[in-house]
Amino acid sequence: MRRIVLIAAIVAAATCGLTSVPAGAASPASYGARCVTVHSAVHGRSGTICAQVDAMNGAKRSEVTFATSYGPLASVSVTTLELLLGGRVLSTLHNVTKGVLTIIPPITDNWWDEPSGGEQTGVYQACMTWRDGDRACTGSAWLYSLPYP
Repeated sequence: MRRIVLIAAIVAAATCGLTSVPAGAASPASYGARCVTVHSAVHGRSGTICAQVDAMNGAKRSEVTFATSYGPLASVSVTTLELLLGGRVLSTLHNVTKGVLTIIPPITDNWWDEPSGGEQTGVYQACMTWRDGDRACTGSAWLYSLPYP
């Protein structure tokens, strides 16, 4: 059983982009998380979706995370994920969906390695989908993290 969990963790890390981190870094630290509770329309399930900035060795990236205690998810998705600095878009991802095996993966953008401070994550239309098709989303308003210090 432990081997299956270890293999699942390795697969999740590879699919989450955790293997492409700046050199010499162990793991990213997250900053400025802002979260919203989302509700499905069909079965009344809920979950939490958070926008935050990851930082490691001076590099930053945008990240959106998902959590629920209402049974297993089939997938998580985001229509637009941006890393911003002073309102200017540094990096953007569009229409990303990730399947969920056992661990709910975050959706992340590429590392941005120009140190400056004030970076912020913007998330538009992030959703979690349960295995029976029930779905909960952030809606049509942008969700922004707090700026990186």
